[in-house]
Parts: sequence; structure tokens; C-alpha cells
Amino acid sequence: MFAGTPRQAADRLGDHVRAGARHLVVRLATDDHEADLERFADQVLPLLRARWFKNEKPGV
Repeated sequence: MFAGTPRQAADRLGDHVRAGARHLVVRLATDDHEADLERFADQVLPLLRARWFKNEKPGV
């Protein structure tokens, strides 16, 4: 379980990427799943992609 800023979330997920993970599953514990999933996609994924997936196309 984790809670924090978008940067902290990207760093935490990046730890798994650095350890060799190629697929990440994220489960949000929230009352407004759709809005928070959108927020995650807008704020966390760009940070994660910029650091770890520079040469890959989104969705691949």
C-alpha cells in the first residue's frame, strides 16, 4: 500500500521497474475510481514514462 505525491508514486513504481518489472498493476483505493484513475494517468504516468520508458510507445 502506498500514498504520496505523483513524484513519490512514480519513484515507488520505478523501484519495481528498476528491479526488472515490465508490467505494473495499480489498484486505487478510492471512492471516485474514474476521477482518480484519470488523475493517475495525467500526473504519474508521464513521470514514469519519462524516466523509465523513453524509447517505448505508450500502450506497448
